[in-house]
Amino acid sequence: MPRPPRTDWEIYAQVVHRLRFVILALGAIAIGVTLPASERVTYDTDVLTYFEADTPSRDAFEAIEARFGRSVEVVTLVVPRDGTVFTPQGVAAIARLAEASAARPEVSAVRSPLPPPPPPHAPASDDAPPSTWAERFAAAADAPENRPLVAADGSVAAVAAVVDARAAEADVRAIAAAHRALRDAVAADAPGFELIQTGRIPIDDAYLRESRDDVDRYAGLQMGILAALIFVAVGSLSMTLAIMVVVVALTGGSVGVLALTGTPLNGLSSAAPAVLMGLMVASVLHIALAYQGAIRGGATRQAAIALAYARNARPVVLSVATTMVSFLLLNVAESPPFRQLGTVVAVGLVGVLALAFTLLPALLAVLPRNAARHRAGAERAIGALAGASARHARVVLVAAGLVAAVAGAGAGRLVANDTFAHYFDARYEVRRATDLFEAKLSGTTIVDIEVDAGAPEGVFAGPVRSAGRDLTAWLQARPEVARVDSIAALLATAPAPGTPAKAAVTAATDRLAATGGPRLLGPAARYERLSVVLAGVSSQDILAFQRATEAQAARLYGAGAVRVSGLPVLSAELSVNSARSMILGMALALAAISGLLMVTLRSVRLGLVSLVPNLLPILLAFGAWGFAVREVSFAATVVGALTYGIVVDDTVHILAGLERARDTRPPREALEATYRRVGVAVVVTTLALALSFMPFAVSGFLVNRHFGILTALTLAAALLADLVVLPALMAVVDRERPRRRRR
Repeated sequence: MPRPPRTDWEIYAQVVHRLRFVILALGAIAIGVTLPASERVTYDTDVLTYFEADTPSRDAFEAIEARFGRSVEVVTLVVPRDGTVFTPQGVAAIARLAEASAARPEVSAVRSPLPPPPPPHAPASDDAPPSTWAERFAAAADAPENRPLVAADGSVAAVAAVVDARAAEADVRAIAAAHRALRDAVAADAPGFELIQTGRIPIDDAYLRESRDDVDRYAGLQMGILAALIFVAVGSLSMTLAIMVVVVALTGGSVGVLALTGTPLNGLSSAAPAVLMGLMVASVLHIALAYQGAIRGGATRQAAIALAYARNARPVVLSVATTMVSFLLLNVAESPPFRQLGTVVAVGLVGVLALAFTLLPALLAVLPRNAARHRAGAERAIGALAGASARHARVVLVAAGLVAAVAGAGAGRLVANDTFAHYFDARYEVRRATDLFEAKLSGTTIVDIEVDAGAPEGVFAGPVRSAGRDLTAWLQARPEVARVDSIAALLATAPAPGTPAKAAVTAATDRLAATGGPRLLGPAARYERLSVVLAGVSSQDILAFQRATEAQAARLYGAGAVRVSGLPVLSAELSVNSARSMILGMALALAAISGLLMVTLRSVRLGLVSLVPNLLPILLAFGAWGFAVREVSFAATVVGALTYGIVVDDTVHILAGLERARDTRPPREALEATYRRVGVAVVVTTLALALSFMPFAVSGFLVNRHFGILTALTLAAALLADLVVLPALMAVVDRERPRRRRR
């Protein structure tokens, strides 16, 4: 009898078999080029990376920094382990710290609770009683430029080193390391005291270290757990190694390409390789398991490759396409790092497809045959679970509806809120120092108010000075305000009443600037700055303060004369605006991915059915978060739009398999057969995807941690929805549908 015509996938498998060694050689060359290059990838160290450029708030922030200079500090707290800092040893530590800080080349000024310059030998040799030391501290702290650098009870004192902003931009890590070494040297001679650091330099350094350490710390662990998961699924060391080669080729290659193109990573996009690692496993594992199933049925290697790709090519391409759509839709996010993460992963997904259809089949063509009969029990169990869910469909769907209602109530409790000073958790020294500084000395949330006084007299004009006094008094009376640095506040302590306004203002601001305080007088005396320190405030509090201040300033100075800005304001606005962008992103993802499923699965019915198991996990994750935590950072607001395209992957494989099985089997039998065939891959790939977000979920950086935990919760809920809810839903929807045969 004549042989039937070969299918396209049989031709594909034959070509791959013939070219397998060429493909493997080209893959080895690509890995050899990109992996070494990945070591040269750079990282963006500036926290401003998280905020959109060319927005009114960012423009105001940068304009204030340009006119008044950028305040960049290393603040070292001297904390007695027992007692107070009002001791010879405490004063000696503060004096040495101030003197050593002042000697650093990048330091322009030092603020200390001791009168400058602190003599390094006098405090250590002075045996005055603690009460005398307290009086000396109090006298030094009376100067406006030094307040508040020592707690009234002596429980903590601070030395602030003001660093040249240009030096900090050049190498923030080197400066932070130098000041840590300086701190450690002083602490070694002060065993009764703990010295910890906060300020813009330590915060930027912690942000940079978190960006790199999350990846470096967990990459090896992630690879090991992934390899273990794959080995459990495939039951073959050679197959596990083959899949891991493909994974390493993708992740190393993606980072290598970024390094070769000079594209820097940031705190969020640095985990793109880890995300791609999970997505790569999710794509290739379905193919590998189908290949083993064909081998178990007696097929040759070449025939098994053809059968594996015939069954999985369309769902793999579709799942990668839907994931790509969800990541590309991160470009509607308010924060640039999320947009970079979306773009990097979306481009990397092209590599997923390329490797899944070239390197993977070439490796399968040379591997020892392995039928993986060990999965039979797990396959039967997953099929039985799907069958039980289908038999009790109404009960399952009613229960799912009740759970969804409860989750909806929890999601309704969510409040988008960020506390900028709390972006790092307590494992970080900078967080402990920041909390102590806020509790004992002052706030670390600094909001700047810029006044455009106009011409010709500018800030020296009588009405401007009067408005400045009124605004300063209004600010000082607000409960969230810990301190106000303003010209009016300085003039209130000036010793010479009746001094001409210009001379008084110039002298007061020069005195403050000389000691490293904020610069308050702008170019040509047209602009004035009020630097306000807030304590214990959230993003909602900051926005309320901004609105109230702008309204009060408009009454005093006139409309348009005042702008309120600062990093906390940028962060608070980002928190609120990101919630709006998530709604837009979710709507776009829902429309795009559902439409894509309807077209590719050639079924409006299946496209609509897919909405339930893909939207339910997002609702469950946010509902649980609403009850457990309630507040979400701006990072969490993009999780819905991002995860919709990820959780749809397994649904696509189930629906595509069900559609094929339904052509020749009754609905219930087709359902159980489909879950037996793809169930193990669904479980393992979901675990792999959840694992790929592990560096986020355990991060000490709150933005990353919220993002990772919510994504992992969503993926866990997606597995439950696919294994339990989807079979019940299909049992109801598919009940009356007649069988048809595929042409």
